[in-house]
Amino acid sequence: MQRILRLSTLALFCATLAACAAQQAQQADLSPPALGRRDAKAELESGSKPSLRR
Repeated sequence: MQRILRLSTLALFCATLAACAAQQAQQADLSPPALGRRDAKAELESGSKPSLRR
């Protein structure tokens, strides 16, 4: 009886370890970074319409 208990405990431990190892790692976010806001001088130099932000 003791041997069956040890083997079942070992099998449960191995199954738990295998389940943890089988999880896939998180994928890295490869999206491009958001474009930064331009200041008033850059907007005037590029000829774009100035924004009304304070």
